Amino acid sequence: MTITISAHIPDDLAQKLEKVAEFERRSKSYYIKEGLAEILEQKFYDMQHLISAKKTLREAKSKGEFVSFEEVFKGIR
Repeated sequence: MTITISAHIPDDLAQKLEKVAEFERRSKSYYIKEGLAEILEQKFYDMQHLISAKKTLREAKSKGEFVSFEEVFKGIR
């Protein structure tokens, strides 16, 4: 399944998209899909790791296994 979306982009970006698509003989949609996929893949990866880290922190706090940053470095200073 695919969906159709529209977006407003600045003129300079639209010109670059047009030139690259024409030069590479690919559609503008191809570059938009590829760019969006690359950005979202990284964002999704980051999001999953953040969710996991927050879950681990919650679990550590609830079990009393959490040590604050200050406590870790208390003996070093």
